[in-house]
Amino acid sequence: MYIVDCEALALELGWHVWNDERMWLLARMRLSRRALEHVARRYYLTIQAIYGSPKKVLALDADQTLWGGVIGVDGVAGIQLGHEGIGLAYRQFQLEALTLYKRGVLLALVSKNNLADVLEVLDTHPEQVLKREHFAALRVNWDDKASNLRQIADELNLGLESFVFVDDDNVECAWVRDQLPEVLVLKMPAEPAEMVRGLRESDAFATLKITDEDLVRGRRYREQQRQQQQHTASTLKAFYASLEMRAVIQHVTPATLVRVAQLTQKTNQFNLTARRYTEAEVSAFARDPGHDVYTLTLYDRYGDNGLVGVAIVQWEGESARIETFLLSCRVMGRTIETAFLASIADAALARGMRYLIGEFLPTQRNVAVRELYKLHKFVSLDTDGCLWQLDLHTTSLSAPDYIELELPEEIRNAAPTTD
Repeated sequence: MYIVDCEALALELGWHVWNDERMWLLARMRLSRRALEHVARRYYLTIQAIYGSPKKVLALDADQTLWGGVIGVDGVAGIQLGHEGIGLAYRQFQLEALTLYKRGVLLALVSKNNLADVLEVLDTHPEQVLKREHFAALRVNWDDKASNLRQIADELNLGLESFVFVDDDNVECAWVRDQLPEVLVLKMPAEPAEMVRGLRESDAFATLKITDEDLVRGRRYREQQRQQQQHTASTLKAFYASLEMRAVIQHVTPATLVRVAQLTQKTNQFNLTARRYTEAEVSAFARDPGHDVYTLTLYDRYGDNGLVGVAIVQWEGESARIETFLLSCRVMGRTIETAFLASIADAALARGMRYLIGEFLPTQRNVAVRELYKLHKFVSLDTDGCLWQLDLHTTSLSAPDYIELELPEEIRNAAPTTD
């Protein structure tokens, strides 16, 4: 059950606007036309938050967006940013962006500027709310902003459809809309006082629940040391070993139920079937003796990556069917999927299964995992590459030896998962 707080809405409008005595006399309707529109808008936002897919990245311009003025012309001391007048409007906008950051929205800075000038504001301006460490990606240069957004999407390993771009310049907004139609573009209002309202009313980041994963997402994306190490490690395996990865695979619990449902609803790139489930549906799978819901939490030398993997497996006859298999995009390319699949294979062996069946349902956004089952020794059962089978009696599947595994008891008692 979800509650819409109409008392709060009435306070926003004011009682004399909210209440319509004439409509009460005519039709026993307390609410005015404006109040009904206000309620309908809130209903829409609530439904959007429940069933929609909130955006993940807020990409911001700098001049006339994070502060008033132009840093290259006005200098650090001359920009408008502070506790009074127009400067306060920009500061409040930054505070709103910081609130989104704390809810798990990633921030990116995309500005046509000299990098040194912008960094000076981020690092030294006494009223600057958003610091360098709050941004998961920086693109401060003179390249076109559509190209910069593409680069940031690649860097963060996220689709452009999860981006919101905010800029004050009509030409820049039009260019990004034209080149990247999947990006939601928000033009900064001419009146700075309306900036916060415009961002809030966009409903781009509407959500009703915030998980522990959301609260630390920005920090995790800042850990770019992983990428730097990847370039210096002598081999890819040496790089993976240097991460000191530990994967904890468990059955879903009441404490992880919200995160599991959230991952099924939001994960697109590494999602073999793209099936979406509510908390109630995941809970039903967990209670069903014919199914198991497994979660994967990953730790490495840089800290806790959180719950990043979900597998829903159906047990039937001599076959185990993987109905859902997904990983958060932030751990793609680290061979975690191999360890997860090997653990599922061992769970199937422990139940006396002979075959492990995998499904791939293609979407526009999961092309990167089309060959996943083929790369893990599965044999195709159709001509479309949508149904795959692994004979557990003739083919073994092993987890990489550089990943430490913590497994449920029934899997630990099966065949070893590493070699």
